[in-house]
Amino acid sequence: MGPRRKNVKPCSVNSEDSESTIADEPKDYMNQLSHEVLCHIFRYLPLQDIMCMECLSRKLKEAVTLYLRVVKVVDLCAGRWWEYMPTGFTDSSFLTLLRKMPDIEQLYGLHPRYLERRRVRGHEAFSIPGVLEALQACPNLLGVETSHLELVEAIWTYMPQVHILGKFRNRNGAFPIPPENKLKIPIGAKIQTLHLVGVNVPEIPCIPMLRHLYLKWVRLTKPQPFKDFLCISLRTFVMRNCAGPTNSLKYVQIG
Repeated sequence: MGPRRKNVKPCSVNSEDSESTIADEPKDYMNQLSHEVLCHIFRYLPLQDIMCMECLSRKLKEAVTLYLRVVKVVDLCAGRWWEYMPTGFTDSSFLTLLRKMPDIEQLYGLHPRYLERRRVRGHEAFSIPGVLEALQACPNLLGVETSHLELVEAIWTYMPQVHILGKFRNRNGAFPIPPENKLKIPIGAKIQTLHLVGVNVPEIPCIPMLRHLYLKWVRLTKPQPFKDFLCISLRTFVMRNCAGPTNSLKYVQIG
């Protein structure tokens, strides 16, 4: 007698189980949305999160590109004006970012932790000339929000048509006043609120748009710092613990 053959029962596959397994798999709802809906969602997300979506899928990358082409207002700090902008920017990467936004009109949150005064040869740095080049690449730019002393002075010098948005307040104020903390305010600077703390300032010139002026630990270096002071829109003027010529307030034209 030969060996017995084992009867192997065929394993029946339950169609209901397979359907439930497929149903349990997570669906990619984002890729099912249209580009228009995705762009509408991006309006409520921080820019950093939007840029991270570029690498998730081809459709999301296309949606991010479309959104950046038409966006007019961008906040690098996601509404948290007291924080600094994301680190890791270089001159080239910042220029690449702003070139993706040709219609941008208002740039908020330009609060870098540190900026090089000049470009560094052979090194990818984040510098004031690099930021200016990126801003000048935006033909429709109307205003910028920043808190950097040297950057705002450079904007006033090379881009005088650009408004300084919000409340400008330098974040490196200290006493005794550091020698590098200095600001030269041009005549007719396009700014509404100026708060200076621990800064050397030659004079306060004629600024028709200025509404609020707050000076604390400010050293006024010119003999007559308020000689040309004329701010027709001024509503608030505060000086606290400032140094300069004797009785400098006699040069302030009030009324």
